[in-house]
Amino acid sequence: MDQLTLPRNEAGHALTKLEHNATKRRVRYRRTWVMLAAAAIILPLLAGYIGYNIAASNHALAYLNLTRGHDYYLPVDSRMLTISLRPLEMGPGALSAYDQPETERERCANDLVTGPGAMRALKGLGEQYPVTFKIGEPLTIPDEFYSAERRQYNADKVLNWLCRQADARDFRTIGVLPVDIYKPGYNFLFGIAKIGGPACIASSARMGVHTDSATGESDIRWQSILRHELGHTLGLQHNDDWRSVMAYGDSLDQLDQQGLGLTDADWARLKELHPVEWDR
Repeated sequence: MDQLTLPRNEAGHALTKLEHNATKRRVRYRRTWVMLAAAAIILPLLAGYIGYNIAASNHALAYLNLTRGHDYYLPVDSRMLTISLRPLEMGPGALSAYDQPETERERCANDLVTGPGAMRALKGLGEQYPVTFKIGEPLTIPDEFYSAERRQYNADKVLNWLCRQADARDFRTIGVLPVDIYKPGYNFLFGIAKIGGPACIASSARMGVHTDSATGESDIRWQSILRHELGHTLGLQHNDDWRSVMAYGDSLDQLDQQGLGLTDADWARLKELHPVEWDR
């Protein structure tokens, strides 16, 4: 059989059409590979970016404990935040080393931590900071943090340990103990905190003796220490304004001189640091 031959113009047209289709297929092929390559690069980056922001957001919200049902509201009402006052108890080894006749000052120190003074402390804290305060479960301090020679606890070690023990559901934790604390280079400390950290500790050992008043000298001093250390965990630094509870004092005389409240400058700083509507 003879082969069918297309007219010259029709053959050229058919060839052109075949080449055109082949070119379109090559373009589609290249475009598909370009899109796949771009997706392979962009999608992991996008997923990482979204994941990072979700994680960062969740971390911030979890750190502030800003839950109301299943939703989050920013700025959050400060009354939603919970701060726990947790008594820190001596371990058996430290107790045996600390054994001595109880004095009136020690009875006062214990009252401020575990007696009726603890409830007075909560009330006083609530008068300054508009959050929800509670008495948390006691914790026993590891014996290795106690110096029998000094009859004091190492404040840095206790604080680092408490930061690990703090309940993540609490906005902040205040560890309180009736025994003296120290750090190298200091004879004693009233309290210690990490700026912006999750916890602080305060010692009532040097608060003095109760007066007849329910808000006696020891209660006022104790309130000053608690408010001061809590302020540090919220990000506040020491200042030179003696009207502020954040003024620095390393003696009872200085402690008695400083104010018990936060100044307008202190509150302005707190508003900068936290997505919180402070219900003052």
